[in-house]
Amino acid sequence: MIDCPDPPRLVQFRLASTEPSRFVEQQVSLLDTGLPVLDAPCGLGRNSLFLAERGYQVIGMDIDRERVNFVASEARNAAQLKKNLSLAVCDLNAERLPLAEASFGTLLIVHFIPEQWSNYLAVLSTGGYLLFESMGGQGGNYLHLPRVGQIRALLEPGFNVSLYRERPVGPHAANAVAVRLVARKICENCERLDACSP
Repeated sequence: MIDCPDPPRLVQFRLASTEPSRFVEQQVSLLDTGLPVLDAPCGLGRNSLFLAERGYQVIGMDIDRERVNFVASEARNAAQLKKNLSLAVCDLNAERLPLAEASFGTLLIVHFIPEQWSNYLAVLSTGGYLLFESMGGQGGNYLHLPRVGQIRALLEPGFNVSLYRERPVGPHAANAVAVRLVARKICENCERLDACSP
């Protein structure tokens, strides 16, 4: 029997995902260093670690304790990462997130569709950026993706959307889309936002 220091599924996944999302790399210049970045879910840390290495204060949250522990072990040996990265285990679809309103300058949501969008948008400060990239729609993922125009409609009128790309995925009748967007919060009171569920 071979003794593995990490569970094999994490090692295999980590090898495939060491690089940050290209979308995040392309948008990094928008980020404000004055307020922290919320990366939820942080998964195995590819985006959290990338941003923390560049001096951003990052709070990475994930529902999976094993993944959060993995990110913590990656950051443990680098002083810059330890200084700039905080991690938490949290149910990301909880009725209320354990975060103060308007406490983040950037909200980074990659490969996750929140059930309660209003919880996430409330923690973003006015002038802060939402960077969102859905899953790609491979296999049956299209069943969990938003419908055409659904995410954009959620953000109006409280956000200025500077980049919005939808790509149809799955069967035509599903009307599902993979989404990438960059939007800046322009109003503090965006209470009309409802849950986005397909």
